[in-house]
Amino acid sequence: MIQIGHQHIHVEIDPACGRIQRIADRQRQISLVGEPRLAENFRLLVPLPDLRAHYLRGAEQPLAESHVTSRAAELVWRQLHSPRGTFDIEYRLTIRVEDDAVIFTSVVTNRSEHVIEEVFTPALGGLANPRERADWMLIHSQWGGGGNEWPFYDQCPNVYVGPEDPTGFVRYPGACMPWLDLYHVKDRKGVYLCPEDPLPRFGTWMFQLRPGADWGGSACVWPDAETLGAPVGLTLAWVNFPFIPPGGTWQSPPVAFRFHDGTWFAAAELYRRWYDQHFRIDHAGSWLDAEDAWQSTIISYADDLIGYRFTDIPKLARAAVSAGIHVLQLDGWNVGGIDRAYPDYRPDPRLGTPEEFRAALAECQASGVRVLLFCNLQVAHIDTDAYRHELHEYTCRDPRGDAGDTMGWEFNTLAGLAAGTQTRMRNCNPAHKAFGDLMLAAYTGIARLGADGTQVDKVGCGVWAGHGAPDHHPALRHISRDLTGTQPVIDMFARHLALARELNPRYGLASETHWDRLLPYVHASYARHWVEDAPQVVAATFPEFRQTCCVTGPTDFALVAKCLRHGHIINIEARCLHGSVEDVPLMREFVRSALTLRRSLRHLLWDSRLVDPYPTRVTADPAVKFSLHRSRASPGEHALVLSHFASRPLSAHIAFPQFPAARATVYTIRGQPQQVALPADLTVPAGDCVIVVPNLRGS
Repeated sequence: MIQIGHQHIHVEIDPACGRIQRIADRQRQISLVGEPRLAENFRLLVPLPDLRAHYLRGAEQPLAESHVTSRAAELVWRQLHSPRGTFDIEYRLTIRVEDDAVIFTSVVTNRSEHVIEEVFTPALGGLANPRERADWMLIHSQWGGGGNEWPFYDQCPNVYVGPEDPTGFVRYPGACMPWLDLYHVKDRKGVYLCPEDPLPRFGTWMFQLRPGADWGGSACVWPDAETLGAPVGLTLAWVNFPFIPPGGTWQSPPVAFRFHDGTWFAAAELYRRWYDQHFRIDHAGSWLDAEDAWQSTIISYADDLIGYRFTDIPKLARAAVSAGIHVLQLDGWNVGGIDRAYPDYRPDPRLGTPEEFRAALAECQASGVRVLLFCNLQVAHIDTDAYRHELHEYTCRDPRGDAGDTMGWEFNTLAGLAAGTQTRMRNCNPAHKAFGDLMLAAYTGIARLGADGTQVDKVGCGVWAGHGAPDHHPALRHISRDLTGTQPVIDMFARHLALARELNPRYGLASETHWDRLLPYVHASYARHWVEDAPQVVAATFPEFRQTCCVTGPTDFALVAKCLRHGHIINIEARCLHGSVEDVPLMREFVRSALTLRRSLRHLLWDSRLVDPYPTRVTADPAVKFSLHRSRASPGEHALVLSHFASRPLSAHIAFPQFPAARATVYTIRGQPQQVALPADLTVPAGDCVIVVPNLRGS
C-alpha cells in the first residue's frame, strides 16, 4: 500500500491501480473512504463516433508508475483502455498533504485522435455511511446567495433520467462559489472541498451513489448495505470540461480537501482566505455599500402599458424618501419598455424626451435619492431588425451550433404569463468584439444620462443559460472552451465600471448576480431571498457585499423583519413592481421604523458579519429563526436577531455562554428598547423581529 501524510492526515493508495483507499484526519476522527471496494481515482469522457458516452475509468487502469515521498505521491497512467480499445492518453495525478489538507492536481496529455471532454480530478469513491450519519451535513452555495444543504450520508440528490447509478451535480458557476463543506453538526468538525482556481473555469461537483438509491418519502436515500448484501458507497468528484483536442495537454486547478474545526462558517473563512490571495474587493467609499434600502419600479412594459413618464420620476423619489429610502431602481425606462428591444438602451420617446429624463434624474439627486438604471449585458430581443441583421451572429451556441431562448417577460397579460406570448430573447456573448463594443457604448450612454449607477439584470453566473457553461460558438475557438461562458462577463464588468467612472468617479454597479468573480466590480446584488430561512453563505463569506430582498406585499412585515435578521437591503417593489411605497401605506410606516432601528444599530446590523451562533442557545418553536451578527469595526460586539413567519407571537429562551455579559438590551421594530437579565425569556412578535445585544460589561 502506498502511504503518504503525517501524524494527523493519512492517505492510502492501491499500488496496482492507484485507487485512493483511505483519506483520514486521525486527530478529528474523519475518514472519507469507508468502502474501499468502490474506491476510484479518475474518469475521462472520450466520445467516439458511435458511442458518445464512452468513459475511461481510472479504477480499471493499471498504474504505469508512481513517485512517492512522505507527503506526496505522483501517479501516472498511460495507454488507457476500455472495451473499445486502447487510447494514447496519459493521466498524471499528484496528491499532496499540506498541514490539514490533501491537494489534488491532474495533468492530461492527449495523444489520441479524440477530444477529451470531461476530466474528473479526482473521483473519490467509496464514501460510505458512518455510524453517526444523520449528523453529517453537506452544504453548497446557490446562484441566489443562499446555501443548500442535506444530510450527506442519508440522502442523495439525483437526476431521474440519467446514469443507472443516481447522480447529482452542482455546477460552478451556477453555484456562486465553488466550495462545498461536509461538516458534523454536533462534533463541530468537517472538511472543506474546493477547486482553488483563479481562472473562472466552468466545472461541476458530481455525486454518484452505487448501486442505487431508494425513495424515502421526501428524498432519495441510501439503501442499507446489510439488507442489500452488496457494498454501498458514493463517488464525489470535481469535474472539469476542458475539451482537450488531439495533441493537447491540460492541467487541472488544485482541488483542496481541507479538514477543519467548526461548521460551514469555517469553510467560508477558508474560502475567503484563499480568495483574498487572488482577488481584491475594495468597496470603500461606495454609496451602494452604504444604502440599506431601495425602491424598485417598472415605468413601462413590453405589452405597451405605461405606468409613469419621465416627469413622474421625481414623484417616485419623493415617495421613497417618505419611507426612509434613498435609492430608486428604474426599470423599463429604455426603448420598448422592460424586456423589449434589447440591447437598445436609449430613453423611450413614449415616456418623454432625453432632456426630461436627465432633468428628472438630476431632481432625484437634488432630493438625496440616487438612481440605478436597469439594463442587461447579454440579452437580445430577437424580434428586432438589429437581431435579424446582425445580433444573431453573436448568440451563445450549444455544441450543435444552436441558440436557445432565454428568459423574458410580459407583465400585464395572462397570455404573457401562461401562453408564451412574451417577447423572445437570446443570450449574446460579449466575447464577440462587435457585441462587446455595442454594450460598452450603451453603458457609456447610460452614464452620460446622469444616473448614479446601473443594475445589470439577468447575469446569474455567466452568459450561457445563466450559469457560465461553455459557449460553443465557432468564432470563439481562440478562448479556452471552459472559459467562454465566464471570462467575457468578468472582462465586460471591469470595462463597464472603468468607463462609467471616467464620467462619474462614484458610479456604482449592482447586478442580478452573486457570482464571486464579479464582486470586485459589483457592490450590490438584485436578489429575492423568498425563503423562510437558508444558510447565508455569501453574506458569511463576503460581508461587504450587499444583497436585496424584494418586498412586494402590502403587509409583508415578516419579510422586512427577515431583512434585518439576514442583513439584506429592503427593496420595496410595491404592487409587484408597478408602484411605489405610496401604494402600500402600512408598509411605508413599518419600513421607516425598521430602517430607523437598523441605522441606530448600524455597526451591529449593517456594518457586520453573520457568524456562527455557537454556542448561543435558542430554545423556541421551530418557526423561530435566528442569526448572529458580529460588528466588523468592533468584533467584540454582537447582536442576535430572531424572527418568524407565524401569525402569532412565539416565545424563545436565549442564553449566551460565549459572552460574559449578565444583561442585554432588547429591541423590536415597533416597541421601545428594554433591558433584560441573561439568560432571558422573550416574546418574538408576529411580523416583527427581536434584536438582543449583550452589554459589553454586563451593566
